Amino acid sequence: VVEMIEEIINITDQPIYIEMGNESWDIDHSVHFPTVEDFTDRVKAVYTAVKALDENIKISVPVYEWAACEAAKTDPTASAQKARFALWNDGILAASDYYDAVVIHRYSGPVSWEKKTTTQIMNGFYDMMLSDSEDLADLEEHFKGKEIWVTEFGDLPKFFSFSPSYGYYSPNDSKYYAIQSESERNRLQYAKSVGNAVGYATRLMNFLNTPKVSMASYHAFNDPQCFGVVQSELLLPNWYMFDKMGEVLKESTHYYKLKTESEESVRAYGFGSGNEIKTVVFSNLSNKPISVELDD
Repeated sequence: VVEMIEEIINITDQPIYIEMGNESWDIDHSVHFPTVEDFTDRVKAVYTAVKALDENIKISVPVYEWAACEAAKTDPTASAQKARFALWNDGILAASDYYDAVVIHRYSGPVSWEKKTTTQIMNGFYDMMLSDSEDLADLEEHFKGKEIWVTEFGDLPKFFSFSPSYGYYSPNDSKYYAIQSESERNRLQYAKSVGNAVGYATRLMNFLNTPKVSMASYHAFNDPQCFGVVQSELLLPNWYMFDKMGEVLKESTHYYKLKTESEESVRAYGFGSGNEIKTVVFSNLSNKPISVELDD
C-alpha cells in the first residue's frame, strides 16, 4: 500500500483517499484477517507509514450497521458471520486513533417482483431512506469526530443475483434460480424506470441530512448485475438524474434541509450559497401528481 501511495504522490496533486479493504467484516475475509484485531493491526501499520509520507492523506475503514452488530451479540443462533459482526464495530472503535473515516455500503432491493405494485416499490425506497438515516445517525453518534464515506450505494433486486441463493423466484416449484442469460437479465432490468431514478436521487440527497457524510459513490457505472447507469450503449434514467444532480451540486456550496407538510409524500432539498437558496429539488414519493408551493 505504501509503495502504491508513493507512486501516486509522484504523478498527481489531487487529494488521496484510502479505503482499507472492501467489506472486510465479511466472513470471507477471515482467511486474511481471522479477527478484527488482525485487521486493525494492519490498519495501524498502514496509517503510521502513510501519514509519515503525507499527513493530509485520509484513511478509512469498513464498518457495518451498528444496530445489526449489536443484535448479533445477543443472538443465540448466531452464525460465524454474525459472530464476526458482534465484534467488528467495537474492534474498529478501539482503534479510532488510526483512521480518519468509516466506510458503509448501502444497498436495497426486493427479493422478488411477484405480486409487487408500483406503490409497494416506492414504499420500499421510502423505507430504505429511513433505514439510511437511522444507520448513518448511529455511526455519527458512535464514531464521533470521524467522517462517514458511503463508498457504495445502490438498489439491486436480488433476483438479478448470479447466486442461486437468491436469483429468480419460480412459482412453479417455489425455488430460486440464478439468471445466467444476459438477455433475460436485461429484460428484467428495472433501472430503466424513471421511478427508480427518483428513488436514487432522493437517497443521494438524503445522505446530506447526516452532516458527517462527506462522500457518496453510486455503484456502479456499468455492471453485469444491473447496477449500472448504462446498459450496453443505452443511457438509463439514472444517467440523466446523476448528470443533473451533479450540475446542482457543482453550482452549490451549501445545502438546506427543508420541511414539507408530509415527508412521506414529498421531500424538499435546498441548494445554494451561504446567503440564499438558489435551487429547490422536490421528490414525489407518492403514486400521484402533487402540487407544491414555497413559503418564506
